[in-house]
Amino acid sequence: MLGATWILLVLCQVSMAADAEAHGGRKDRHGGHNNRSEGNYHFHDGPLAGRTFDSKAEALKALAGLTEGNRTAHRTVLTAPGKMHPILGVSVAPEVRHTVYDRSDYSYPASIEQRIVMQQGGVFSPYSMRCFNDVRATDIEHIVANSEAHESGMGLRTRAERQRYASDLDNLTLAAPRLNRYEKRDKDPANWLPENNRCWYVGKYLEIKRKYGLSMDQAEADAVLAVYRSCSTFKIVQPPCNGGE
Repeated sequence: MLGATWILLVLCQVSMAADAEAHGGRKDRHGGHNNRSEGNYHFHDGPLAGRTFDSKAEALKALAGLTEGNRTAHRTVLTAPGKMHPILGVSVAPEVRHTVYDRSDYSYPASIEQRIVMQQGGVFSPYSMRCFNDVRATDIEHIVANSEAHESGMGLRTRAERQRYASDLDNLTLAAPRLNRYEKRDKDPANWLPENNRCWYVGKYLEIKRKYGLSMDQAEADAVLAVYRSCSTFKIVQPPCNGGE
């Protein structure tokens, strides 16, 4: 009987060791580890606890983004006053229209459309996964709408800064005119989320808010956080476009 018990104990120890090896072993200094059995990286501690990424490199990039977001937000605290979100790294405060919103302050060159196509890899809308034969069938779409940005801190910036914002490729994509003009418009994630590429959209939305030190209202931050925590990757998914529509 003792022999059988000893064998069972040995087998359990071997099994536990194998599981630990497959799962990646001890946590590193970032609070996570490589999960060899799944081929990904998982955080146990820190601001991204519970999140899983395709690779350690992508996980550390996301962690670095949180750190930089906190730095940017702290530098612009007078522009967007409010309580700093501990995870998102943005100021949480009610939207305020400090100055009159003038669309001409957010002008951009028409030629930027071709640069958007080159950046995202085709003439399509990430929101609807719809392909187009010609860019003339699409609208240039600001992920964080200009009027939303205006009420979140850009209203206190110079006209030159607003135009740089409006021409920032990191904040630009393509959309069908109906979706852009009648569905999304100037809504934030609390009031609108795309059917497709939702993680990519929220990741880009948060990136822009951090980059320009723009605030979020509480409902907006809650909506962004809910999606952000559910994502394992923030890469864009492209539709299989063969000649468009």
